[in-house]
Amino acid sequence: MNVEHVLQRSGEMMSAGRVFGPPVERDGVTLVPVAWVVGGGGGGVGGPPESPGDGAGFGLLSIPIGAYVIKNGEARFVPTYDVGFLAVIGASVLKRLFKWRNRRLSVTRRRH
Repeated sequence: MNVEHVLQRSGEMMSAGRVFGPPVERDGVTLVPVAWVVGGGGGGVGGPPESPGDGAGFGLLSIPIGAYVIKNGEARFVPTYDVGFLAVIGASVLKRLFKWRNRRLSVTRRRH
């Protein structure tokens, strides 16, 4: 597998089909699932002259964020909440706030 092939596949993985899932229809209501998709990758060529090599890697993160609900010709977005994800984000924000506060307190103490 070469770098060009990996980059081509990564472009295919980041398509709108990853963001909008296949519609689901039940009882006259259509749901179109929506996700937040982020990806990144890299590659390179190098190595000793006797045995040059190449390599590549790619990562993809997909988080469901809601669905479009289509009923009677009207569409509305209904968000979904991942409690675990929100807890991780909240803990991260609190950790940063405590670090910031402690840093400010230590600077204030040094001045007095």
